[in-house]
Amino acid sequence: MRYLSKRVESLTVVEQTPDDPSRVFFGATVELRDDDDAAVTYRIVGADETDARTGWISVHSPVARLLIGRHQGDSVTLPRPGGAQTFEIFTITYA
Repeated sequence: MRYLSKRVESLTVVEQTPDDPSRVFFGATVELRDDDDAAVTYRIVGADETDARTGWISVHSPVARLLIGRHQGDSVTLPRPGGAQTFEIFTITYA
């Protein structure tokens, strides 16, 4: 209980989109596509909100750190269980 109380005190609610919504920042939902046009979608959230089943990844995760600051159309190479894979940032949205 003490842990959660301290976490609530330090939370910051982000209520607006970033000044440049064409770049990936905290709160972005990012759709990536590979060369075969297969898509994967991630939403960059706080550490306490992660949910691998829905694609919600921590802002501190290796994938999020690779995406943050990138633009639509940029290519990124992500570590995957079967080996690194290159994707294009297809869409960036903020909800």
